[in-house]
Amino acid sequence: MPGPFEAGLFYSRGPTEAHGRLIGLAIRHSPQVTGDGVRSIAALMAADPRLCSRIGHYRRALSTRGIDHVPMRGECVILGTVASLRVGGRYEDAMRLNTPALEDRVDAIARSMHGFHFGRLDVRFGSEAALQRGEFRIIEINGAGSEAIQFWDPTMRLRDAYRGVFAKQAALFALAARMRADGAVPISAMALATAWWRQLRLMRRYPSSN
Repeated sequence: MPGPFEAGLFYSRGPTEAHGRLIGLAIRHSPQVTGDGVRSIAALMAADPRLCSRIGHYRRALSTRGIDHVPMRGECVILGTVASLRVGGRYEDAMRLNTPALEDRVDAIARSMHGFHFGRLDVRFGSEAALQRGEFRIIEINGAGSEAIQFWDPTMRLRDAYRGVFAKQAALFALAARMRADGAVPISAMALATAWWRQLRLMRRYPSSN
């Protein structure tokens, strides 16, 4: 599998458009600490505002390399294979990496899925250059309800993040209105609730991740 990096690619295509486009690109950085040759992984985590509340989680998860290990100065210790916020990952707004080749690859994948007009592909890739060439492996597909994760970038101003989230929702509602006008029939409330409940049951069967 291409790796070790992870990104979320947010896609949008209007009902009458032949091709879609990327409206968001976020890099997910794995939770990590950098050693100083003195402090343990636990102590380094305690000093990190992003990781300090998750020490208990990693004390259970780091079975092969204990959390009390003292990494060498400058040594980067990746704490887990999951790069989500819930385990201390960091998201970076990286639309700077978008290229025609990447956009074309995502568009071709999205158009191969009937009815996929708006959503996010979570992917793994080997390098920024590889991602820009459209070389990646999909690990998850999220539909219209998916989150525009680039707005979790900690360097972004709060007002800009809120502005971006509301703009994304406005674009989604506008797209839905256009599709209804073109004859698309919305899912019923009962069908939506059933699908949501089925998802919850399936999630309980997934193995724990680190």
